[in-house]
Amino acid sequence: MTPWLNEGFFAKQVVLVEGEEDRAAILGVASTLGYDLDSIGISVIPCMGKTCLDRPVAIFRSLGIPIYTIWDSDFCKKDARPEDNHRLLRLFSEPVQDWPEAVKESFACFRRNLMNTLRTEIGEELLDGCLTSCCQRFGFEREHAMKNPDVIRDILEEAKKQGKSSNTLEKIVEEICG
Repeated sequence: MTPWLNEGFFAKQVVLVEGEEDRAAILGVASTLGYDLDSIGISVIPCMGKTCLDRPVAIFRSLGIPIYTIWDSDFCKKDARPEDNHRLLRLFSEPVQDWPEAVKESFACFRRNLMNTLRTEIGEELLDGCLTSCCQRFGFEREHAMKNPDVIRDILEEAKKQGKSSNTLEKIVEEICG
């Protein structure tokens, strides 16, 4: 049990994600949509990998705490194991697929990964330019910046000014908050 996981026992709802970048992305998108997830009792908890999601799902479900789970299918990733996706899909009573991609009422999964989807939807050049600007403004190293919800929020706000958004991530946040 990590301190983040322990936080879920006091939440009205738990969002389980693979890692810190995914957590930052969900919190950043929520902020741009006007949601402060912490203030409405929703904890976004990184579980340190897809293979560590199933047990927290089972634990929070058994306690009656609503959950939303987000994972990467890892298509084309070296050493990706489709059976990890199979296990998670079975937890949600979904048909087994090797490389699923879906946004559902209780889970979302990305064919490759969440950050790839964000990069594709708002544009690689725009994301990289905004990221560079945020790193300079906040004094972050590039490798750590995407783990900060404020950086993600700033990137998405700049993207919105340029008529771009991540429809997939916005849909996930609406599912979580709906």
